[in-house]
Amino acid sequence: MTTPDVHLLTGAYALDALDEVERRRFERHMAECAECTREVAELRATTARLGLAVSQPPPPGLKSQVLTRIAETRQDPPVTSGRPRRRLALRLVSVAAAVAVAVAAGLGVVAVRTSGQLTAARGELAQTQARDNAIAELLSAPDLRAVPGQHGTVLVSQRLDRGLLLVSGMPATPPGSAYQAWTLAGGTPRSIGVLGGEPLLFDGLRGVQQIAMTVEPAGGSPQPTTAPVATFGI
Repeated sequence: MTTPDVHLLTGAYALDALDEVERRRFERHMAECAECTREVAELRATTARLGLAVSQPPPPGLKSQVLTRIAETRQDPPVTSGRPRRRLALRLVSVAAAVAVAVAAGLGVVAVRTSGQLTAARGELAQTQARDNAIAELLSAPDLRAVPGQHGTVLVSQRLDRGLLLVSGMPATPPGSAYQAWTLAGGTPRSIGVLGGEPLLFDGLRGVQQIAMTVEPAGGSPQPTTAPVATFGI
């Protein structure tokens, strides 16, 4: 752990993604490197903020709903072979399905009454899973870097060409408007989305020098129409 690449392990260390040997070696390096110590502290603070930003308490009654569904599903006795085994497997699948439906209904994730709603729900679930996987991959990237600013933090990985914008402490926008984020490469802005209630995940870091936020109409603008109200150097 004496090569320059040791400095790229701050993200993995902050997320406890190193094995025991790597962790001990990195901690010895960090004891002599103030820059890595500071970056690890920033990454851990940002990760905690990210968790709080997306976490939601389970709704009242969820536990009782799940337990009720389980109690209503009869279980077969243990078997060893043949058709009874197949029936047991199907029964277990039914139990799992009942639990999954209860959880989904309790969390308000899916409310399906028609085949069209089922298709839409599957699409939304796939999008959510893809976003969660992309965020998890970013947070475990060995070159993960935190870029703090006055109104939040940007997490970036040049290796993945991906970033995550976390905003805090921004004043409310006027009615009918919203904050829109842009990457600036050579002075040319590119929209990466309108800020909502969760962190903004985006791709395309190559050549980007800054992330800027402007106040735009609620649906967003093709180009910035106001001066930046916050910037982050990349």
